[in-house]
Amino acid sequence: MVKVTLKSAEGDVFEVDEELALESLMVKNMIEDVGLDSAISLPNVSSTILAKVIEYIKFHMDAQKDGSKKTSEEIKAFDDDFVNVGIPTLFEMVLASNYLNVKSLLSLTCNTVANMIKTKPPAEVKEMFTSAKQAKA
Repeated sequence: MVKVTLKSAEGDVFEVDEELALESLMVKNMIEDVGLDSAISLPNVSSTILAKVIEYIKFHMDAQKDGSKKTSEEIKAFDDDFVNVGIPTLFEMVLASNYLNVKSLLSLTCNTVANMIKTKPPAEVKEMFTSAKQAKA
């Protein structure tokens, strides 16, 4: 299997199967443009978040393979646990999934944020976004 080298914002290197890398439309386009001879630099994605994106894609790819015994309940449980993180991490995952163009992860993370804020008053929502922004800075 062909390997693709991804480089995070901190310069950490992640070697993944090409099939997994192609789940990101941005990475797919980069491979088409520059090939596989060098690492694909992802300056907008931290190592921690890139590792989580890879984990998410790998789980869902395995779940979709023929012969997978993963039930829809197991997939939902994985997704629920996957987004059960702090607000700053969740927001970073939203940004990374948008940047990498991983539609299923973007949908999951955005829906999670929407569900978090839909019952909160505007002042709490503002505070949530402000604290997440400050935590990232």
